Amino acid sequence: MKKSFAGKFDSFPIGTSRAEAMSNALGIERTQSLTTLSIDKIRPNPNQPRRHRSPVKFRELVESIRARGLLQPIRVREIKTNSEYEIIAGEGRWLAHKELGIPDIAVVIVRDQTPEQAYIDALIENIVREDLNPVDRAEALIQVRMNLGSPSWDELSKHNAIGLTKRQIFNLLGLKQLPEAVQEEIRSGLLTEKHGRALRRVQSTPELFEQAHTQMIREHLTGEGALDLVKTLKTGVSEQRLQAFNVNYRTADELIIALEAKLAELRQARQSKRTEDIVAT
Repeated sequence: MKKSFAGKFDSFPIGTSRAEAMSNALGIERTQSLTTLSIDKIRPNPNQPRRHRSPVKFRELVESIRARGLLQPIRVREIKTNSEYEIIAGEGRWLAHKELGIPDIAVVIVRDQTPEQAYIDALIENIVREDLNPVDRAEALIQVRMNLGSPSWDELSKHNAIGLTKRQIFNLLGLKQLPEAVQEEIRSGLLTEKHGRALRRVQSTPELFEQAHTQMIREHLTGEGALDLVKTLKTGVSEQRLQAFNVNYRTADELIIALEAKLAELRQARQSKRTEDIVAT
């Protein structure tokens, strides 16, 4: 499977889009036609890969269509059983038309395409869209790989069919290892992919993870600021771990005396620190 999959990317015509390239690689043969359809004859895809839609981005889309019209037709597949059409890509543009009260919309009709093929097309369209949040993009990548028979990530990235390097792919996939609450913060735009990457670096240390997460949000850190914060926190922990207590002794009694003296010193230092904190408050 892996060998034949890779070979399908070697002879794409110049100008072929990424989505078209991947569809060609899948062996999807279909006829397409550009036309206009009534909004009421189109229904959304129940398997839409996008789980979160930014209200701000949607308002910008609505205003853009209001001012300039539709710049790119949506893509739909024909459902022959009830003479309706299901959206493959462009649900936001369709919703914007409904909100604006525009009765019809320009579409590219993809005929003779199975629901599975349409789903893969929708996944690919979402992966290559710049406005898709990183977590949903990671989920789309996982679904594409599963639907293609699980080729390697290296194979997918090597031919640039999805427009991402292997490093970018693994950075995105790493976000799926974060707690669901943090993933939702990335979906909503409260945190970025870089914030997520920073948190992944301290995920094995719950105390540092919580401290970093709280500070990122409280101080409105940029993605780069979050990465710098985590680097500083990890350095501090490393320095603490490097502290050592050396003692020279000849007998067990001398060792016990030295340890007791050091223990008393540490207790005194801790008590002094507590007193300073109480005075400061």
